[in-house]
Amino acid sequence: MKATPTFERYAELAEIPEDPMPIHVLLDIDQTQFSATQGKKTVTLQLDDTAHEVKDGVFDITLTDQQGAQTYAAGLKWDAEKSRYHLECDDLRDTRYLQDGEESRELVDVINSEQRLRVIPSARTVVYSHGHFFKPQLPKRSRGSFHLLDILHTDALLAAAVNEKGPVTNSGWGQGTAFGLISALAPNVPFQAPTAMKDIFSSVDFLLCTNTGKPRCVHPRQDLSQNPQVLRQRPSCDLRTGDKEPRLPPADVGGDPSILAMG
Repeated sequence: MKATPTFERYAELAEIPEDPMPIHVLLDIDQTQFSATQGKKTVTLQLDDTAHEVKDGVFDITLTDQQGAQTYAAGLKWDAEKSRYHLECDDLRDTRYLQDGEESRELVDVINSEQRLRVIPSARTVVYSHGHFFKPQLPKRSRGSFHLLDILHTDALLAAAVNEKGPVTNSGWGQGTAFGLISALAPNVPFQAPTAMKDIFSSVDFLLCTNTGKPRCVHPRQDLSQNPQVLRQRPSCDLRTGDKEPRLPPADVGGDPSILAMG
């Protein structure tokens, strides 16, 4: 078996781990495909959850039917002879949830025959899916590419921001908001931007913060009012406080960005 190029960027085929005992399982089934006859009614499968922690090869499967919530003890083990996992739950079999179609296969049989489960074994370094073990990996690099994490920076002030925007006033966003901390890159804001952010954007001459389609705060580091190619302003618009909304040429902005920095 060979993974597709796209999938291969994120995971590679792995050997069977030394200890394939399952510690977590996800039942990878479409519940709408299974139903059971209860009295005169046909009931569609309704599992309370499909992800389960497995302890010593045992976990509970809970479903809801006409009688309410029903819980069944299930066993999951690695079959070394067949190199696959095997789910056993006789009580669930007895409910006779059958797959739609001509064959009407029983739910547990479908899970086993098609290996419709994703398992994390005790090794924790691989994942079992589609009948094979895979080792997750960071996307492979190609010429000219980079990992997004390589250019992201963390900051304690941004991490502690209580919300994204908060109440908007004529002077901008609050200090405890993400937009407020970003807008603090401008010199006329009464609080400081995060140090890491100031270092990265030290050469920004023009900062535009916009909210829900209309610019609310414009902070130039220098007087740009004489540069119509950058900003077209209304006669009464104060660029340094953002008291009124500036009118921006769509061609210069390229849509409605949340943050626009120009150096």
